[in-house]
Amino acid sequence: MKNIPFLLTITILWLASSCSKKNDFTLEGKLDNLSSDTILIYYQVPQFQLDTLVCKEGSFTYTISPDTFTMFSLIVDAEETIPVFADKGQTVYISGTIDEPNIEGEGENKLMNEIIHALQAIPSNEIPQKVDSFIQSNPDSFTSLYLLDKYYARNDSANFEQLETLTKALHGIIKDSPYMTQLQAKIESLKNYKKNQSILSLMGFDKEGKSMRWSEVKDKHILLNFWASWHPQSISERDSLKSVLKEFKKEDLIVFNVSLDMDKDAWIKALDEETELWKHICDFKGWQSAVVRNQNINQLPYNIILSPTKRILHRNLSKEEVVEKLKQLIKDKPKKKRK
Repeated sequence: MKNIPFLLTITILWLASSCSKKNDFTLEGKLDNLSSDTILIYYQVPQFQLDTLVCKEGSFTYTISPDTFTMFSLIVDAEETIPVFADKGQTVYISGTIDEPNIEGEGENKLMNEIIHALQAIPSNEIPQKVDSFIQSNPDSFTSLYLLDKYYARNDSANFEQLETLTKALHGIIKDSPYMTQLQAKIESLKNYKKNQSILSLMGFDKEGKSMRWSEVKDKHILLNFWASWHPQSISERDSLKSVLKEFKKEDLIVFNVSLDMDKDAWIKALDEETELWKHICDFKGWQSAVVRNQNINQLPYNIILSPTKRILHRNLSKEEVVEKLKQLIKDKPKKKRK
């Protein structure tokens, strides 16, 4: 009889462990030709956050216990490449390469794999029609939400009327989901972007924690350079820009390196030395940063050139184009009259 409490305890622990596993979601896989052993896992809902997955010879396992249906993306080589839908008790296996992944799973993951392979099999000029057709045939699918986001909400030149039409036709549980709320917020940002040709405010903090005062930036052209510590290409572009902008005078130009980091320590570690011309700021909101949303920025690296009145003049230029445009703008800038 003395063994009964012990056996009961073991049974309870076993049952608890079994229940826990039933609530787990597991992602397994092996990707070929990875240039790094690190994959970033990017969550957008309910809040923006990054997690890190370390691969061993391309193989990986990632387990979470989602409270509800969750979507995240695998960021490989600093680019968002593979979307994954996570639900309790499911397992998903990913194989192939970054460019041509094969997603083995049920429900939304199966749908996503089908549309990925279908889009890879057709010419690029046929992709918009194929995407529209899929969304119209699957108006209650989270995969349709993802496609609307990728091919419309992140595309400055996308057909805005078609985006609104396709979005309004969606129904079912996705209609009241946080992912739909987020997509609608992006649509509003896209509206503002198309109308708004000035940046009225830029919020952020320097490495000392002091807030930047946008109103104090006067009589200078402004370069906003967007980057993140987890995005190697944007760091390289930042460093390259700094080397070619040394010839400019602080009276003519100021550069704000706007980080999309959410981790202060990672941001601080990736900073280079500041000058009066070269500044670093971050608000630690990632892709939810006000200026990022307002200007519909959806890629890194990215840049915007502003006039002294903070009107947008150019955006998303190459390093060479940035230098060329700034030289011309500063040359053409009216000289102040002496009193």
